[in-house]
Amino acid sequence: MFNICDIEDCTGCKLCSNVCPKKCISFEKNELGVEYPVINQEKCISCHLCKKSCPSNQNFDYKFPKNAYAAWSKNDATRNSSTSGGIAQELYEYALNNNYSVYGVSLEKIKNNKNDTYIYIYAT
Repeated sequence: MFNICDIEDCTGCKLCSNVCPKKCISFEKNELGVEYPVINQEKCISCHLCKKSCPSNQNFDYKFPKNAYAAWSKNDATRNSSTSGGIAQELYEYALNNNYSVYGVSLEKIKNNKNDTYIYIYAT
């Protein structure tokens, strides 16, 4: 028997259960309500894909930016109607005024007979 990762390191991402070819990983909650993976040893074929894929078992070389910037629109209406503080619109306007191409994506929820909803994505 093996553990995918230490329980205290588990992020609950469920990648392990998604990569398991035998679908033998389920999740249980501990006394604090935090989910952790449990392997059905009878179904497990010990391929260790779960362990190899687990983000908690990876050694990431974190690279942080040397500089970070914060910005927002000076236009009150633009700033107050935007989740980005209006900076996205300001950047788009700058790009268009300087002959850059600008592309965006719009998301809509659409009812489907087969599923409850799905997201339709189209370029604008």
